[in-house]
Amino acid sequence: MENPTELPSSGSGVRYFPEIEGGKSRLYEGSLRFIRAAGQVWWGIFGATTRDQIGLQLACTMPNSDYCFVSCYGTGYIVNVENPDEWQAVRLGPVLGATAIVEARLLILNDFTRIAAYGNERNGPLWETTSLCSDELKIVGVKGGIIECTGWDAATNDRVVVNVDVFSGRVYE
Repeated sequence: MENPTELPSSGSGVRYFPEIEGGKSRLYEGSLRFIRAAGQVWWGIFGATTRDQIGLQLACTMPNSDYCFVSCYGTGYIVNVENPDEWQAVRLGPVLGATAIVEARLLILNDFTRIAAYGNERNGPLWETTSLCSDELKIVGVKGGIIECTGWDAATNDRVVVNVDVFSGRVYE
């Protein structure tokens, strides 16, 4: 993957995520050049749901190396590099963080209040939490199968620590 300075003038090999639809306007803010294993090149143009520039700008591989995760100003996509027709939008938004847990073969994504784990890219998230806090959720570490998060709790007007099981998404009180 690389960020292209130009796209092909013919439009050949250019894919839009989400696809361009008549009568709908989108903010297409990010572009990447992909190279398939067999050497064929295609270009992905990624839409953002907002121009506020809130959220992550990132492209990274997934546990299955045929897939990648792309975040364009917090709007997330999981794309099969070998077959760009196979893709999905990430439900969390805006995506503010991405944490790879190599041993578990997971990519953990977070927004302001929730986290979700991706491993098998074709079926959506393996698990997704409900709101863990009121705002400012951050993943601070992963130890012994536990994801440690911090955030702000409106009810107590204080910082909270929340622990989540890596494999099930179960929240420990």
